[in-house]
Amino acid sequence: MTIPILLLAAGSASRMRGADKLLEDVHGAPCLQVMAKRALATGQPVLVTLPSSDHPRAACLTELELLVVEVPDADLGMSRSLQRGVLALPQDSKAVMILPADMPDIKTADMSVMIEAFETLKPKALRAAT
Repeated sequence: MTIPILLLAAGSASRMRGADKLLEDVHGAPCLQVMAKRALATGQPVLVTLPSSDHPRAACLTELELLVVEVPDADLGMSRSLQRGVLALPQDSKAVMILPADMPDIKTADMSVMIEAFETLKPKALRAAT
């Protein structure tokens, strides 16, 4: 089963006081790039929400095979990213994994466990808990 991963990265990072947490270094690369590569390593399609395709965050995604979904009204809240991201999913999508891009403790293996659990259990919704 194909379960696209929607990586939420259109927010303003307002709590960072001018710094962009998604461009902060995580293991030698920007956090957003690390998270996108981990999502891609699952073998699932990956969509990344950004405020615009020319936003500084886009530069760390240029070499990756993923779809950038523009959310020009991201300042209105996360729901805008969810709306635009879901509308951009392949039409035959039966499910979607929603992943905040600012959670570098989530590894590819964690995503794969969620995908496998969804395929096996077939729940209406599945969420991770710490």
